[in-house]
Amino acid sequence: MNLDKYEQEFLKKSKPVEISYHKTGIIDLPKGSIIELRGESNSKILYLALNMVKSIMDKGGVGLLVDADHSADISKFQGEKPIIMQPKNGQNVFDVLSEESLLEGVDIVVIDSILNLLPLDEDYTAFDKNLSKLYKNVQKMNIVVIVLNPYISNKYNMLPLYSEIIIVAKKTKTLKKGWKNIGILGEGTILKNRINLQCNKFTYMINYSH
Repeated sequence: MNLDKYEQEFLKKSKPVEISYHKTGIIDLPKGSIIELRGESNSKILYLALNMVKSIMDKGGVGLLVDADHSADISKFQGEKPIIMQPKNGQNVFDVLSEESLLEGVDIVVIDSILNLLPLDEDYTAFDKNLSKLYKNVQKMNIVVIVLNPYISNKYNMLPLYSEIIIVAKKTKTLKKGWKNIGILGEGTILKNRINLQCNKFTYMINYSH
């Protein structure tokens, strides 16, 4: 077999998959995808995600923050704030995000956090089914869902099976003004890249005064 000729014929018949992105100024977020954002508390992954939400909202998009932890503080969020939902439990999160009428009205969803999605009864079969259903809804509605993981890893975390992108965020420097901490500089490393983003790392800044 002439492999080169075979490959050429295959490429002629193949149709390129067109993926549209939300450009956030930090990293481009592919639509129709689930993104797992990992990082320890000092990496400020919630504020990193909200910075990306703000960029999309500044362009006319709609953002939704699912505060499953019931602790998110967005008082310093500049401009129009994202919609905030505080579900009762992990199953309630999945139930809310299965409503197509809701997903039709949003462009990006941030879920804080994966720990609050884990089932209390340790029924991981149901958890896997919920993630699979969420993955299908995200693709169908062509939205971006960022799920925060405040730990670098978790043995019960099945989310990597359904994530197109896994990002690990890490603080690299504390920003100071005199004796006062005013923010951080951080670096994001792309751990998994199913979409073929054109980067392996990116930098970000979180300013506490904004």
